[in-house]
Amino acid sequence: MAVHRVVLFLCATLSSFCIESAAFAETYIQIDVPNAPATYVWGLNSKGDVEGDAWGAGGFVRTKRVQFIYLSNKDSDAGVFPQYINAHRTTTGFALISGGSGFVGAADGSFTVFRVPGSSRSTYPTALDNDDNIAGLYWTVDNVARGFIRDKLGNVTLFDGPNAGNIQNTGTFTRAMDSRGSVFGYATTNTFVYHGFMRSRSGTISAIDLPEAGAGSMQGTQINCVNAIDTIGGNYFDSQGQRHGFIRPKGGTTVTIDIAGAADLNVTSINKNNVAAGYYQDSTSTYRGFVRAASGKITTFDASDGWGDTFAMSINDSGEIAGRFYGQNGTPHGFLRLP
Repeated sequence: MAVHRVVLFLCATLSSFCIESAAFAETYIQIDVPNAPATYVWGLNSKGDVEGDAWGAGGFVRTKRVQFIYLSNKDSDAGVFPQYINAHRTTTGFALISGGSGFVGAADGSFTVFRVPGSSRSTYPTALDNDDNIAGLYWTVDNVARGFIRDKLGNVTLFDGPNAGNIQNTGTFTRAMDSRGSVFGYATTNTFVYHGFMRSRSGTISAIDLPEAGAGSMQGTQINCVNAIDTIGGNYFDSQGQRHGFIRPKGGTTVTIDIAGAADLNVTSINKNNVAAGYYQDSTSTYRGFVRAASGKITTFDASDGWGDTFAMSINDSGEIAGRFYGQNGTPHGFLRLP
């Protein structure tokens, strides 16, 4: 179902905003897996294919041509939950088997389950590149997170971020990969300070600490996403513990993303044009999506048409945004927002 609307928006006079008012037409395509009572969309690729999971149907890919491909494996009854999709329709995410495993799915819907050696609790893929390399994290017996990279042949490399902790709920949290195989994320220290990092394809790990971020407990830099030209995006916590969104071009300065009255703002994705997407909680405790143009203009949006929360999870280079919203009676649906 496509919904067409005209929306008015205002830009506030903050450091990362412009002063602007405009009207534009936007189209939302509601995505529901046939006969499933709930549909969740998590990722989007460059071609407009989306992936997610649905109650009763498991993992799926919805192609640009509106064909549903369901993930299945004749040798496994694992429920799979895709989180990422690349240009070739390869998917990855986690599977409910053996206490929590990763999987890699082929374009035809078949998939292979894997676990990282040493993973005592669960394996969570968190990024996928167009060469089918996967990055992620796994939990040790002490509930410490460690990073991993799994190449398309199944070879696994383990690593730790800068100053990563070794006590419960600390460690290395991978979040994104670029086109050259570098991995981005953040490490949490034993005193719960966050340090952003980049691990190059050769294995060199560099800390990325924004100067705007604080250095105390529950402060620091969290990198969530990266684009094709190595602009990074995510969140930082300042010296007062206040949460902010950000993007930072490679070799450039930090651009802070704040929305007046917002709480829990998350920058989730950024495309090659430095257009960022994410979601935030407003003053009524409702979650709304947002998109920040390269010019600094921020547009907030509500895919639910006023019924409930909206979570923008992924943006592609065409400016299409995918995510989920909660409609009447709290039912989750996927959406694709067309520019």
